Amino acid sequence: MNLSSEIQLLAYCLMPNHFHLLAQQIYSDSITKLLRRVATSYVTYFNRKYRRKGTLFQNIYKAVLIDDPHRLLHLSRYIHLNPVATKKIGPLLTSASPADYPYSSYQKYLGLANPDWLNTHILISLLPTSHPSYQAFVEDRQLDSTPLIKSLTLE
Repeated sequence: MNLSSEIQLLAYCLMPNHFHLLAQQIYSDSITKLLRRVATSYVTYFNRKYRRKGTLFQNIYKAVLIDDPHRLLHLSRYIHLNPVATKKIGPLLTSASPADYPYSSYQKYLGLANPDWLNTHILISLLPTSHPSYQAFVEDRQLDSTPLIKSLTLE
């Protein structure tokens, strides 16, 4: 089963103990199918590698529907700033710039990488006129996304 016709990946960030995916689903169960496939594949790999059986993850995934384009854009900013906002990643990030973190989609937005499976057009089209580029929006230190995404927190 090919999920590329059911999901558009807009942004991601892989952290040592969690990951963020910002995706647009085409069908109501597309995200569920994607995460089920990813989790099953990883658990199978992990269990074989370490000769173990059983579940690996503590909880099911958490998801939230975002129907406000402004919030969607600010959530992408939060995702791309996550590596520099946390102090837990140690040697994975050697500077304060999210552009230096190799495990996120931010480099694609800067034109430094070119995975064809990532859709950047949707977020770029939502940029406010006050920010001439996605990088200017993400790295604007005056901008506070917290009020817009606080209600999206799933912890």
